[in-house]
Amino acid sequence: MVLLALGFGVTVGRAQIVWTGTGGNTNWSNTANWSNKDPNNPNEIPGTLTYRYAEFLGNPANKTSILDRSYSIENGIRFGSGAAAFTINSGSPSYTLNLGYGGITQNSAVRQTINVNIVHSGSATWSNTSTGSLLVSGTVTLGGYFTIQNTLSGGVTYLTGNLLGSGGISTTGLGTTILEGSNSSYNGAISINDGGTLQVGNLGATGTLGTGDISINHISSKLVFNRTGNLLVSNSI
Repeated sequence: MVLLALGFGVTVGRAQIVWTGTGGNTNWSNTANWSNKDPNNPNEIPGTLTYRYAEFLGNPANKTSILDRSYSIENGIRFGSGAAAFTINSGSPSYTLNLGYGGITQNSAVRQTINVNIVHSGSATWSNTSTGSLLVSGTVTLGGYFTIQNTLSGGVTYLTGNLLGSGGISTTGLGTTILEGSNSSYNGAISINDGGTLQVGNLGATGTLGTGDISINHISSKLVFNRTGNLLVSNSI
């Protein structure tokens, strides 16, 4: 009985659905834009099976995709080590990616851009393992503990939109996380670890820490302000 259930219920070696962009448009809802679909779900799109990654690999002709409705993906989004520069945009109205613990993984050497709102209801990790960067311009809502890992010193994660919610942020690794949003509605605590850098602003007039406590937990970790204008910092540091 157990063997029969396993045979029909598990798809081996298909932990991800892969973007191809060959469906005649660039909408996520077009199943022809995705490969490596589950054999039992031939019309699969991201979120059909929540435990699978939405993965972006190689250098397809269409590297810009459109989020044409909101999606929930437990294992999150992953950019492969040889991936070209991809961009994920939102259609109108503004749609949302509800991502689970898998968060976002950036393994490529070039910038990956996500211009959509992201919601994490629980704990999650964004992992940048390369010297490439990850740029997220939408709002990021945090409901649980959130880790941003920039493994290498050249790795950078940009959050140019607003942080919302109360989930704490832990930055790990040797790279840099840059906050450019107003973040006035974010009250989570932020910890800077492992010798990495948390930068507020990016040569412009925006960027704050929100209102939560800040802890610097490594002798080589840095909190850097790189913005114009006056900024009152009332956080406990």
